[in-house]
Amino acid sequence: MNEKQDKQKRKYDYRYIQFTVSPKEKDKIEEYMKKENYKTQSDFIRRLIFEHIRKQENPELFIATDDSNINPIVLERIAKNVRDIQQLLSQREEALEEMKRMITTLHTIAERNALAKERTMITVLLQMHTSLSLKQIQEETNLPEDVVFKVISDMNLFKITAAGRFALR
Repeated sequence: MNEKQDKQKRKYDYRYIQFTVSPKEKDKIEEYMKKENYKTQSDFIRRLIFEHIRKQENPELFIATDDSNINPIVLERIAKNVRDIQQLLSQREEALEEMKRMITTLHTIAERNALAKERTMITVLLQMHTSLSLKQIQEETNLPEDVVFKVISDMNLFKITAAGRFALR
């Protein structure tokens, strides 16, 4: 073997740790391993060892103060995060409500502007004839009945006479 192959071999070299357990302990390890869905015992034991090391390095995260086994520092962090999330949600809801109001306002303005041409036609027609029925307005302007009705339903510009005809205010 040359030196380059030897370095590559050492790069992937594993160190083995051996330990002895009784048959009952081995059965218990296998039982827990199956519960945790590990394929090999070494993966299971490796995870347990590193979890234990993590607990030793960060004991404040794992100190049990009562029956719930949750550290009050962790509970306080969780509560703070929940409060922050709730605050963000309420801000977003307020923004959405404001957007809805703006859309409604814009829709109303757009609807008024969309019928401006038709409103002008009907206004000119009523200036020429003083009062007309809905059917007469529709025949003179060649507009659909629903459009004519939308325009003349603006009570600020139009009024209904005693005969049921429409006139300008």
